[in-house]
Amino acid sequence: MVIARGNAAEPRPNVVFILADDLGWSDTTLYGTTDLYKTPNVKRMAERGMTFTRAYSSSPLCSPTRASVLTGLSPARHGITAPTCHLPKVILEPVVPTSAAPNKFSTTPQCVSRLDTRYYTMAEMFQDNGYATGHFGKWHLGPEPYSPLEHGFDVDVPHHPGPGPAGSYVAPWKFNDFDHDPDIPDEHLEDRMAKEAVAFMEEHKNEPFFLNYWMFSVHAPFDAKQDLIDKYRKVVDPKDPQRSPTYAAMIESMDDAVGTLLDTLDRLEIADNTIIIFASDNGGNMYNLVDGGTATSNAPLRGGKATMYEGGVRGPAIVVQPGSVEAGSRSDEIIQSSDYYPTLLDMLSIDAKPGQEFDGISIVPALQGDSLDREAIFTYFPHGPGVPDWLPPSVSVHAGDWKLIRIFHGGENGGHRYKLFNLKDDIGEQRNLAERFPERVKQLDALIEQHLNETQAARPLANPNFDPSKFDITNEGKAELKGGASKKPVGGKSKPAGKPVAGWRSGGTCTLSAANGALLVKSTGGDPHLSHTLTEPLPAGSFTLQFTMISGSIGNGQVFWQEQGAGPFNADRSHKFEVEHDGKAHPYTVEFTAASPVLAVRIDPSRGDGEVQISDIRLVGEDGSALYQLKLPTASDASQPVSQNSSRQPNVIVIYTDDHGYSDLSCQGVFDDVKTPNIDALARGGVRMTDGYCTAPQCVPSRGGLISGQYQTKWGLESNPQFRDAATMKRFDELETIPERLQSVGYVTGMAGKWHLGPSHAESIATHGFDKAFHKNSNGPGHWNMNLEGEDVEPQEQKGGGYHIDMISDFACTFIDRFHDKPFFFYLACRAPHVPLDAPKTYLDRFPGEMPERRRQALAMLSAVDDGVGRIMASLRKHELEEDTLIFVISDNGAPLKIHKLDAPGGGPGWDGSLNDPMNGEKGMLTEGGIRVPFVVQWKGTIPGGQVYSHPVITLDVGATACSLAGLPNDPVLDGVNLIPFLTGENKAAPHETLYWRWLGQSAIRKGRWKYIRADDREYLFDMENDFQETNDLLSESPEIAASLHKDLKAWAETQSPPGIWAQRSEAMSRQAAKYFDWYIERKLDTGSAANQQEPTTK
Repeated sequence: MVIARGNAAEPRPNVVFILADDLGWSDTTLYGTTDLYKTPNVKRMAERGMTFTRAYSSSPLCSPTRASVLTGLSPARHGITAPTCHLPKVILEPVVPTSAAPNKFSTTPQCVSRLDTRYYTMAEMFQDNGYATGHFGKWHLGPEPYSPLEHGFDVDVPHHPGPGPAGSYVAPWKFNDFDHDPDIPDEHLEDRMAKEAVAFMEEHKNEPFFLNYWMFSVHAPFDAKQDLIDKYRKVVDPKDPQRSPTYAAMIESMDDAVGTLLDTLDRLEIADNTIIIFASDNGGNMYNLVDGGTATSNAPLRGGKATMYEGGVRGPAIVVQPGSVEAGSRSDEIIQSSDYYPTLLDMLSIDAKPGQEFDGISIVPALQGDSLDREAIFTYFPHGPGVPDWLPPSVSVHAGDWKLIRIFHGGENGGHRYKLFNLKDDIGEQRNLAERFPERVKQLDALIEQHLNETQAARPLANPNFDPSKFDITNEGKAELKGGASKKPVGGKSKPAGKPVAGWRSGGTCTLSAANGALLVKSTGGDPHLSHTLTEPLPAGSFTLQFTMISGSIGNGQVFWQEQGAGPFNADRSHKFEVEHDGKAHPYTVEFTAASPVLAVRIDPSRGDGEVQISDIRLVGEDGSALYQLKLPTASDASQPVSQNSSRQPNVIVIYTDDHGYSDLSCQGVFDDVKTPNIDALARGGVRMTDGYCTAPQCVPSRGGLISGQYQTKWGLESNPQFRDAATMKRFDELETIPERLQSVGYVTGMAGKWHLGPSHAESIATHGFDKAFHKNSNGPGHWNMNLEGEDVEPQEQKGGGYHIDMISDFACTFIDRFHDKPFFFYLACRAPHVPLDAPKTYLDRFPGEMPERRRQALAMLSAVDDGVGRIMASLRKHELEEDTLIFVISDNGAPLKIHKLDAPGGGPGWDGSLNDPMNGEKGMLTEGGIRVPFVVQWKGTIPGGQVYSHPVITLDVGATACSLAGLPNDPVLDGVNLIPFLTGENKAAPHETLYWRWLGQSAIRKGRWKYIRADDREYLFDMENDFQETNDLLSESPEIAASLHKDLKAWAETQSPPGIWAQRSEAMSRQAAKYFDWYIERKLDTGSAANQQEPTTK
């Protein structure tokens, strides 16, 4: 058999390249590894050609593999090693930092973020050889000028640079200039992509074409046709690790699209002259929480997307060429993504360009049934994403049956660490043979070194700051499913342990009862465990914990023991064990040695959701004697469920005050006249941030950052007047807000109070993700779509009813009453103490005595806010939701002091009565007084109470935290971080290395202890650890630090829209800023008297 070659006498073959997204090795029926998923069209395609059993992606993540497909090069050579190509910053050469955090033994290169147009892509090759070229679906290699249109494609639909579908699979979508068919209101995106691809083939059926169909499926977000979800929900096996009905529905829609393409080739009678390649960009997703567990399972392979194990890089692959490739054939040869380009050149008898090099090879010999002449393939992944089975920055080599993973600088004294597997005998990569076969390690590592040298890879360096005491190797590979708080994931928030069952207590994310002669553990995923305290300590020595377990869950197990004087259970005193999750009884034996008397033992049976039965638990001593044996309760006890841990996603409430200065919570301890007992109680029960920041010193941009979860300057919002600017608001309309993201995973969303991000009618606010809206910004008319009785009304004007702060707080309580049985997000935006100052007598009377009237008004308005917080907390307690609700209280920016804090009559423009002490400056400045704000967080039962947290945080973290808790995948578009691991003590590091600001003619950066400010042509440098009041400018003393920070600030500013440190300078605002900086920083005090100075109280 020979591959058909193109020549002048024969029509050249068409080429259809189908690249599925995140499709795992076990996600189709090709390999006999799934009982749930149905892929008849993929099977039909396989029956036309050759299926490869050992096909590898070039990377365990999407963008690197896609670049390798189009160039034939390894990620080590083209430099795209992470999926960052949708981010604003353009990086065309990788950068290797020289140091990292002390808990990391190696540095992580900053990878290339665009597919450089200097590469001669597969599409350009086809174009130059007379082919019509079309790209349909996901790209993720850069927006213009790095889009498909600049890389050789005549057509690009939907011309979207993002990492996944814009918004959802089921219409309506959020693409720019690409809408669903108006006659199909719930059109599925993959159906539409297939339809577009069909139109392309029909148009070019009489000429050679290259159809590059890169599916969105089955990448997040996880949604699908509801009828298909319902269909699979009826047939899922709870004991099968593949048990997500949503994912199964997504697989079916993916397969339907394949069928549409095959049917079209047949209908157009061009199938016999068409080469088809079908592959996946990486392994199946096993880190997102979907339907209570992982999206899929790659079993029997270990790991998944973003890991170096087989589950991350081995996937399905089919090559079809009728008459040349044997139909229904299979090959066990090793192939990789970078092979497809040179293979197509070989199949079509097209020469590579002079000097063009490939890291891949032609697999034509394999297609002819022969062996490939290759020594090895390589996977270069110098990153360590926190997903289950993650590894630190690594590179691997496959050679025959052997696979070696090099973990850069993870060994002793900065040397590398290795994992060696024989995949023929151990496809699940459970037995590391590196110590047993050192010569094999040496041989394979030499191949890795040769590959890295040849590709001139940007390698991780040994970290000079590495502190071994801050690195716990037992945490390597451990991670919660994305969308959960660390150790308290969505679907399984930890609560106090329930009553004991036979002396065992549930903990983490499970309930415990007794049934069928065993302990029954019902896990909602993440950190289920049960522990037993011994009646008396056992002397130090060696022990064996024996038990029998039947598991319908997923993930490794772990046994802990608690020693006298050593504190609570700790990973240092634990051993992992592999679990068989097949619904059958298996015995387990875990040995351990204790240096001190043993007080208790703990079993973590799994990491996922599902039921586990544990029986025959015995703790055996060195002499074989049973020191403890499980005794189950009687039948009457067995029916009593004892731990009532909830499985709901946590609610999130954000209370956002307005022009509220840093000092004006009594828990801040600055002034005695402030009375905020309810917010103080939140601080006592949670965390008070000393270094909490907003994203701008002005209302509109600050709110834009909060609601979008992004630096608002990234999408063009700079200052207040822009909320009336059509172009800016159009960009706001197009982006996916935090409430919209939460809506997509089942949250009910509501807001009340001030909007200030466009039209304030309820229906306009609703378009940005709020199901229920009550705009009430003053005592004048408001606008709502749900009334204070909780009844839905047509969006309409609301008049009267009382004080606006009281009314919006009441609306929040009504919202909680109505939606208490669903996860919800509520945004309470209080226009307080922003002018006009309008507190009613009820609140003013709480602040008698001599003080500026504007101060009295501010304190009274804040007291109204605080009363509302009290009523909201009462509503949560009424519905037993306090432990299920994360609450933020934050101000949008600092108080406007107008320098002299004049107590002008009336409540109009001017000082609003609030104070920023001890911070310097005010609203309208990027000094601390303008952007460091009150910032309180509480989540009872999850975040330890009474904390004062001094690492910098920012309002961007609110959205990132909410999305993570809701189970949404990490989205690099969001600029914040999930704060929960930091506030629970799980992560001891600082949440942010660097924070940035840009506002009109000012910009600033805070990096660790240092803060650098640009104000028009002025520059300042402050040491925030020793001078948070910004009174000692160190610019002249430390110019090199200022220069470094200026460089970082400038680099960040180039990623904003429009780019630049000063983007929209305002002459009027610059004049005002000059006065402010003269007064507060330069100390050029004028002769005006600051009549209302108030001395802070020392508490």
